[in-house]
Amino acid sequence: MPDYLDNEGSSMGWATMVPLIGGSAFGCYKATGAKPLFNMSYTPFAANESFFYRHWDDVPVYLIDEGADPTKDLEFQLGFVNSVCPCAGLSQLSTAKPGSDARANMNRWMFESAEYVLGHVKPRVFWGENAPALFTNSGKHVREKLFEIGKEHGYSFSLYKTSTTYHGAPQYRDRTFYFFWDSEYAPIMNWYNRPMPTLEDFLNQIPPDVSGQDELTNNTDPTESLVRKFVLDATQLTHAEFVEWEGKKKNTKTSYWRWIEKYSDFTTVANWIARNHGKDNKEYQKVEKVAAMKNIESKKKYLYAFGTEATQKRTGFLLSVVQSL
Repeated sequence: MPDYLDNEGSSMGWATMVPLIGGSAFGCYKATGAKPLFNMSYTPFAANESFFYRHWDDVPVYLIDEGADPTKDLEFQLGFVNSVCPCAGLSQLSTAKPGSDARANMNRWMFESAEYVLGHVKPRVFWGENAPALFTNSGKHVREKLFEIGKEHGYSFSLYKTSTTYHGAPQYRDRTFYFFWDSEYAPIMNWYNRPMPTLEDFLNQIPPDVSGQDELTNNTDPTESLVRKFVLDATQLTHAEFVEWEGKKKNTKTSYWRWIEKYSDFTTVANWIARNHGKDNKEYQKVEKVAAMKNIESKKKYLYAFGTEATQKRTGFLLSVVQSL
């Protein structure tokens, strides 16, 4: 066994199944004080997980679809296995129709990983994160399938729906966690409602010496956005006033793009940009493309304006962020 596992053989020895970029696994490491004994995954996720595997290159990786067996040298029952199977099958952002084969194909990773982990690895607990819809009527068929898989392998099953806002983060992001327990009955879990700091206080918790803080992911100045200029001109507000006016609602989506969606239209904005800045302008081309879309959710690059709290959007959906001053 790896020499870094200081609790080898204890109830907290653990592993991952489809860790993706590794955020959940890093949280498990912080909670247990130990890295996973091994990572399990499938070859289609190689690109998603390359960063994680480079960061923890001393942890073995077993690709299940290539026939690798992580249990051949395992001499005790793992405390838990953590999973972050893709949530696109239940995500409201998915472009696939509910009940379609495309949706079913997205959900299959949850089923395949559960079958493998519960039937072959057999940890004390197998748990994973997924979309909030897993807890709702739209996730009923997935829920029932997971329950049956657990029952087949002698595990009880439970769900826990919560939001980051209850766990000390200035963000409204609902998630559902699913658990398989190696016991007849699932335990009743604690409820949490930790104080939520402001976005400024939350960001100030980042140590000043950590890496990456001087690396720009976007070289465009968000204050030069023509969409932003259009909205501020139309509302006759400053940026700070816009955030104050638009952002004092729970689960607010404080976005200039959202304002246009609610109070104007993208064709009008495209015409304004063409008239004042020309059709060769890159932002004109982007807005014109959005104007032709049926659903703005299909466009995954918005300019967001945050006040004291962040919205639900995750980093993969952000082009620029401007905080109220």
